[in-house]
Amino acid sequence: MKVTIKDIAQKAGVSYQTVSKALSGKGSVNENTAENIKNIARELGYIPSLAARSMTTKKSQLIAVFLPQIASSFYNQFIQGIESLAIQHDYSVLLYLFQDADLESKLETIISYRVEGIVIFENHFSLDILDRFAGNQIPVLFVNSTNIPADANLIGIDGYYGLKSAFEHLYHLGHRRFLLALSDHEAEMKRIEDIKKIATEYDITLKTRIYCDYYSSAEVLENFKIEDVRHGAITAVICTSDYLALPIMTRLQQHGLKIPDDVSIVGFDDLEFAAYLNPPLTTVEQPKRSFGEKIFQTLLGLLRGEANQRITILPKLLVRGTTAQVSS
Repeated sequence: MKVTIKDIAQKAGVSYQTVSKALSGKGSVNENTAENIKNIARELGYIPSLAARSMTTKKSQLIAVFLPQIASSFYNQFIQGIESLAIQHDYSVLLYLFQDADLESKLETIISYRVEGIVIFENHFSLDILDRFAGNQIPVLFVNSTNIPADANLIGIDGYYGLKSAFEHLYHLGHRRFLLALSDHEAEMKRIEDIKKIATEYDITLKTRIYCDYYSSAEVLENFKIEDVRHGAITAVICTSDYLALPIMTRLQQHGLKIPDDVSIVGFDDLEFAAYLNPPLTTVEQPKRSFGEKIFQTLLGLLRGEANQRITILPKLLVRGTTAQVSS
């Protein structure tokens, strides 16, 4: 049987109004009485009703987050950052995946739940769907997204800055012949021309190869050929994700090439395994947990009526053991 605040009130010997004030933290309740009420609530297994709270406060205290996938530790750390601050501000987080077959019905659920704000990673929605959110006056914050309206709220990592820092690091180590390992990701395809400008600026030879559809290490293992490095005497490989760097390192080592003596390699993201590879991977760090906290702070500002936001986060190059001076 569901425990109610009246059950708590009866056991505590107080009115249900006093219980409501003690559990919500609103109103004046004696400190000892409030602590006793909270202990009884825990003892009885009381769970507050979000629906009841929403009716009272006229707010749901819910935000929705849309992700391309959830199996990756990459997104998990973002969510940890978002949720840690959401809890502090008494918000709950609902997670949704773009690949859900019934995504359309979930949109109806979001609206019916009176979700207050929405975070969208790497937007896969059509503009028509985004208009539905706007029509219901739900603030939307995009993260690392490209296919969005010009006036949309956006927070994202400056991937170009991160890749340029990797090129500069390797250039100063004497490398002049590069392989850029990519996935067939929309954001990366749009960035290729900028990357070619870096190569022209530094007068370096740049070969580009697409090895997978969406950061699949298995696909990279299957598609990477050692000739991609040996033909053209490539001395440095820059990967747009650590998920590409790991299988490429594996293939290079299987063919007897030493890292970084024969080939230097740089990843992107600083995923959990990067520091534990042999040798540890030099990579461009996305500060995922603190980035997640910044996402919630920005959304909270929008919920409080702040103006539209366009925020860029600069990543940082972490130099470890996979890069070295080019061999003479």
